Amino acid sequence: SDITTFLKFKLGNKEQIINVTAEAPMVQKTNTEVGSKFTQSQFAVMPGRQLVDQIITLTPGVVPDPNGGFSIHGSRGTSNSIRINGVENTDPLSGLEGNLQNSISRLAISEIDVVTGSADASKGGFTGGEINTQTRGGGTDLEFNAHYRTEIPGLFGSSLSGFKQMPAGDNLYEFSLGGPLFSEDVKFFVTGKL
Repeated sequence: SDITTFLKFKLGNKEQIINVTAEAPMVQKTNTEVGSKFTQSQFAVMPGRQLVDQIITLTPGVVPDPNGGFSIHGSRGTSNSIRINGVENTDPLSGLEGNLQNSISRLAISEIDVVTGSADASKGGFTGGEINTQTRGGGTDLEFNAHYRTEIPGLFGSSLSGFKQMPAGDNLYEFSLGGPLFSEDVKFFVTGKL
């Protein structure tokens, strides 16, 4: 039990050059905005999130406002700026979001950017938060996507948070098709939802 073993190692000289490359850091020092950004690849695999509104409420500090829209950190739903491709989609009379936001198929969305605080002056026009939905464009390769969802008996009715689930006997069919049209300079992208 009292055995000591001595090991002798001789270190050799070996030179090897290792190049390390990495993407830009995840923290942007010049960006002061607080919020969330959802990419198409993220929400395409989110179970039970069929509408843009359901994805937006995954952002911390964002909840459905009982009077319509979203309450962002306690603000009223009428205090927000709802945009699609940077164009204001907020109803000027009611201050609530237009119906276009939820009419868009999730296959047609490339990104949802939710700013909940510390927005710079270039955004402007709101005291609550800003929600900007970017739609997809055609790419250089031909791409086809299809999505099918059918009812699940446990999802009938409404959830506790107020989201309406799929009614009995309902089926959802979605598709998207995009790519080059005649040349690389002209591209197309179409979606359909039944």
